[in-house]
Amino acid sequence: SDWIHGCVLSFRNCVDEMCYIITYGLDTTTDDLFAMKKLYALLFATLTTPAIADVPRVVVDIAPIHALASQVMGDLGAPELLIEQSATPHSYALRPSQARALEQADLVLMTSEALTPWLHTPLESLAQEASVIELMLVEKTRHHDLREDEEGDDHDHNHAHGEDDLDPHGWLDPDNAALWLGVIAAELATLDAENAEVYMANAERAVQEIEQLGQRLEAQLAQLKGKHYMVLHDGFQYFDRRFDIEFAGAIALGDASAPSPARIADAREHLSERNVACVFTEPQQNDRLVQVVIEGSDAKTAQLDALGAKLSPGPDLYSQLLQELADSFERCLGA
Repeated sequence: SDWIHGCVLSFRNCVDEMCYIITYGLDTTTDDLFAMKKLYALLFATLTTPAIADVPRVVVDIAPIHALASQVMGDLGAPELLIEQSATPHSYALRPSQARALEQADLVLMTSEALTPWLHTPLESLAQEASVIELMLVEKTRHHDLREDEEGDDHDHNHAHGEDDLDPHGWLDPDNAALWLGVIAAELATLDAENAEVYMANAERAVQEIEQLGQRLEAQLAQLKGKHYMVLHDGFQYFDRRFDIEFAGAIALGDASAPSPARIADAREHLSERNVACVFTEPQQNDRLVQVVIEGSDAKTAQLDALGAKLSPGPDLYSQLLQELADSFERCLGA
């Protein structure tokens, strides 16, 4: 009958109908009474069955970290990505839906406050109840200081840095990514003990895949040892140091700073002195300055992408991202 159908549609409707029947009575048939008896049994079973815990709601700043979280969560759930790959993470305006995601988050994974300085305020105001992990501060994470010039200081540390001197692009070293997978799995296991074994198994499998990827990239890039590259802004040292590719300099000091005429002149000089074979652009940046620097030289240009601007978000993005970086270096420097 109609009232039975309404009860099935929602538990609240069902309770309301029961209350109405008890209060006002109902002209029922024998079939209705039999159906009501079954419905009482169903309601009792529902009320006495323990509720299944919800999978933690996870919010992630950038796509490469989103990929790592997706690998750990597997089929249990999907993390929410805050920053589109085509946007620069250094300055960003949250949409209302993203602000709501932060409000509802149980876990927020951010790379570094140095990468997303604007995110600090929304986290304090919207995600007060969430667990927040800043991955670049995780113990044993490999850190590099920002390189101030073409020489750079060969710092390779595993200790805490100040936000002012830390290069935050640490996800481009697969050893860091492997470390972070375990940290993400451990936190999810704490928040969702019922699925702890699943998270840990997923992370272990993902670590093995990343280690195998690192070995393949080492073999692929071994031929590039001793060859120099330049880039618009120095966001790739975690990759070049990990795979022994020679960095010759950056045209701009940072993402947000426009280089002075003197710096552009220095970049042109470095291009000649270091016999630079390739100058890389990025999809999030205008390549006009790169064209100015290489004008009149034999240097080639290609694109490096640290965020996966043309890749689909999901568990496969991280390995695809590093493979595309390796392929770009090989194509431009290997000829």
